[in-house]
Amino acid sequence: TEAHGWQVAARVMGLGAAGLGAPLLWWGVRRLELGGLAPHLPPDPSEAGVRRRVLRLLALAFGAAAVLHGMALHHLLPFFAERGHPADYGIFIAALIGPMQVAGRIALMAGGERLSLHRVTLVVFALMSASALVLLIWGGTWAGGIVFVTAFGAAYGMTSILRPLIARAVMGGASFGAISGYLSSVYVAGSAVAPWLGALIWQWAGYGAMLAIGAALGLAGAALYLAATRRAGVRP
Repeated sequence: TEAHGWQVAARVMGLGAAGLGAPLLWWGVRRLELGGLAPHLPPDPSEAGVRRRVLRLLALAFGAAAVLHGMALHHLLPFFAERGHPADYGIFIAALIGPMQVAGRIALMAGGERLSLHRVTLVVFALMSASALVLLIWGGTWAGGIVFVTAFGAAYGMTSILRPLIARAVMGGASFGAISGYLSSVYVAGSAVAPWLGALIWQWAGYGAMLAIGAALGLAGAALYLAATRRAGVRP
């Protein structure tokens, strides 16, 4: 970065991922397939169909959370600047997201078996949605940013632990690698499109509309998750 700038560094990292990481992943998957270790869905067509529908619903649920997180996170500094906060305040709030994620994960792990996995997941979706509304309504105040980052960071931090746990609880242990990979791919796609989508909404109707849509995405994620668990016969 010091020698050639951040743009060259980003291109080198991208080329490394595409030229080295992708071929290695392809080679590893091919080796698993040849060794008979590739995961497969159950042979029963009706059961496989239900599992696929449940999996798609779960992927869309967590994908919605990823879009909400990406839009809020990547537009946080310009949002605070637009609301009249100094640059130092926006940087301070953004820097707190990481520690709040860790705090959320610690709280989840401390709860252990005393907590209902499914209810915690619904709470996470609700917190992410509510925190977007907090930012929308009270984002111009100092306290509003603190409340937002506490709830938003903690809730999002839990998703990295909840996603594989929910996948196993709802889908079972069979084909866990394929299921987890599918959920992750949709999640990463949501994270990748979120900054662009947030900018598009901002250009169209402003940050108020972006946060309102983000809050709706959080509620949609909860609804999709509930639909998935009900199809799978799991009661939250």
